[in-house]
Amino acid sequence: MNQKFIRHIPKQISVSIQVKPGSKKGPLLEAGGKDFVAYVRERAQEGKANNATAALIAKDFSVGKSRVQLV
Repeated sequence: MNQKFIRHIPKQISVSIQVKPGSKKGPLLEAGGKDFVAYVRERAQEGKANNATAALIAKDFSVGKSRVQLV
């Protein structure tokens, strides 16, 4: 994984991600420009896209969903 996208903080990392909700391309997390791009099928309604993004990040980084925090 390209290190320019990740900032290490003790016991955690911070990753910049641009989310594309309602994408037919997803679920997919790929590196792009200055950040990651997350393509999720769920629409940005009632937190559905956020939940799908958190699940996608957890899967791709091999961590539990409860360990992912979107800010």
